Amino acid sequence: MLHTPRFPGEENHRLPKYHDDEIISYASEYADEFIDKYSGEEGAELAIDEVYDQAPFKFQNDYRYLRESLKNLNKNMTSMFSNMSNIVGPLFDTAMESSPSEFRSMKNEKELFISVFRMMLENDASVREIFNITEDFWFYFCYHLRLNRKCHENVSNSTLDVWREKIPEEKYQFCLRLQSYAHEYESESEDPNVRSLCRSWKKNDSELNDLLSLIPDDGSGLEEFVRRVRKGGE
Repeated sequence: MLHTPRFPGEENHRLPKYHDDEIISYASEYADEFIDKYSGEEGAELAIDEVYDQAPFKFQNDYRYLRESLKNLNKNMTSMFSNMSNIVGPLFDTAMESSPSEFRSMKNEKELFISVFRMMLENDASVREIFNITEDFWFYFCYHLRLNRKCHENVSNSTLDVWREKIPEEKYQFCLRLQSYAHEYESESEDPNVRSLCRSWKKNDSELNDLLSLIPDDGSGLEEFVRRVRKGGE
């Protein structure tokens, strides 16, 4: 019969007690102070503030201010907001001006995002939609941010390789979202970035409709549809 080992004091369902142990006493005191400091409704925000105080790029804090401002507006407004451009525009400009030059690999996506963001402001997009596209860019940026030498420590090369492998798919998904926003809010925009995104959206939409037309009502064309979709993703 197997015997389940017990730790000292477990018989009485109590944690073991250590007397006059300086290290344990210090750890316990530190843990109590940490819990007191970061518990409660504002504890998480305080922890985030302290992390951002150590952010290696000014852009991170500038963009956070934009995100937090939009988040607060989004909580209090569910409809269109006519003064969005006056409030959000300067915050956006400040953030983009501090965008770090180290991230050259996403320069094109950044320029596309700037064009679409400004177009949406000009066309009175809702607070929620402006907030959503702002979040889309932030999360895409973070895929690049974590690969920067200033933003990771003691991360194995194998993990970094996995992170790098995700970039092409995230880039593809982000550009699809930009295309959708551009198509919805283009309003005869003359911005070449917006026009390019709209053309891509229309091309993708046409190709999708062509693929869907391969499937008759009885579903007999499903195999050909799957083959074409797989070929297009190669």
